[in-house]
Amino acid sequence: MIINIIHGLTSIVLENPIYKFLAGSKYIAFLAVLLATFIISNVLVFVYNKIMSGVVKKTKTKYDDLFVEKTREPLTNIFYLIGFSIAIRTLQINENLESIFIKIIMSVTIFITAVLAARVLGIFIDIWGYRWAKRTASSIDDDLIPLFKKTIRVIVIIIGIVAILSLWGIDITSILAGAGIAGLILGFALQDSLKNIFGGISLILDQSLKVGDKIQLETGELGVIQDVGLRSTQLRTYDHQTIIIPNSQLANVKFYNYVKPDSKQRIKVKFSVSYGSDTDKIKKIILEVIKKHPKIIKDPIPDVIFESMGDFSLNFVARGWVANYEEAYDTQIDLTEQIYKTLNKNKIEIPFPTQIVHLRKE
Repeated sequence: MIINIIHGLTSIVLENPIYKFLAGSKYIAFLAVLLATFIISNVLVFVYNKIMSGVVKKTKTKYDDLFVEKTREPLTNIFYLIGFSIAIRTLQINENLESIFIKIIMSVTIFITAVLAARVLGIFIDIWGYRWAKRTASSIDDDLIPLFKKTIRVIVIIIGIVAILSLWGIDITSILAGAGIAGLILGFALQDSLKNIFGGISLILDQSLKVGDKIQLETGELGVIQDVGLRSTQLRTYDHQTIIIPNSQLANVKFYNYVKPDSKQRIKVKFSVSYGSDTDKIKKIILEVIKKHPKIIKDPIPDVIFESMGDFSLNFVARGWVANYEEAYDTQIDLTEQIYKTLNKNKIEIPFPTQIVHLRKE
């Protein structure tokens, strides 16, 4: 497409009366085209800067300013190269030599265009990464976004190199085949690392967990998520120990997230009384204890249930909800103590395991 543009612009220049006037000396025509190219390029860049500067002043984001800054120089160079290629054709030199010059200029133009595309894509990745980072407190974006930018940059540059090789008539089939085999080998070598990377991404995108969530693993470990990194997730237990879990493993196991669907959590306090106790009285006095606790919320409604008749006791469960899971453990401990004191105060017997042994005399 760029070659067609150059041909079209060249035809316009060659048919121009000013060029025909200067055509008596092809070197003067060459210099005139170069000068015209320099002037036109600078005018276009000046207009571009003026227009874009007016646009970016109306926005609060810094990314549009970065866009103008990153694209100004490559666009200027592309304008210069197109003008230089037109000027070369005005010299009317040997066709083979002219073709080589044009291909060199086109190669440089393609490379600069690839660099320009890589810069623009990098800005869009930064914008996307900034929005993603606002939703997550993990460090995976700190590792993943630069890696993603570098990968995109390499891919765009490789596409540019392939286009340059095609321009020079070099067969790239064997090169692509070799690159495919190398990529396959590299993929097998990095299989576990890639699983961890994509596992971490899936955990964040699925919103399965985030930093600060309280989770319990399938194996029983309970703790708070400290960080979701590129390869692993850090879980801090309540014993102040850190468990490092590979993301690929965490993405494929069942775990309990106490923050989902919200941060409310129900606590349970099990207790037992002796046979013969008044169950209605017990439920009434224990329910009053739960309702008066400052951390127990009114909705959902707390309750006390008569759960079962055990071998030596009547078994109850006191249940209530706290607004935040972080308050659950301390509230449960406090309620356990208060229930014990309330039972003692009301002279309700708390049984202990007993066995009755019958002796039979032969």
